[in-house]
Amino acid sequence: MMSAADAVLSAIQEVAGTGDRPIAPDLLLDEDLGIDSLDFVRLIQLVEERLDIVISDEAAAAINTVGELIALAGATVDNR
Repeated sequence: MMSAADAVLSAIQEVAGTGDRPIAPDLLLDEDLGIDSLDFVRLIQLVEERLDIVISDEAAAAINTVGELIALAGATVDNR
């Protein structure tokens, strides 16, 4: 099974089109990676599909950085 970090990073690469460029945990999803609200919904869907988890709307709304999304996805995997 894919790790939470791998799932998030591959989803970001797909949604933001970052290619093989390194993605640091402190990057802001919107300002640094150009992920708008529609892209963000797709990003969450991809992470959920890849990890077979459900991320609540409330939890997703609190996400601003790559690292926060990785931490949330990891915690959600650990708590299922």
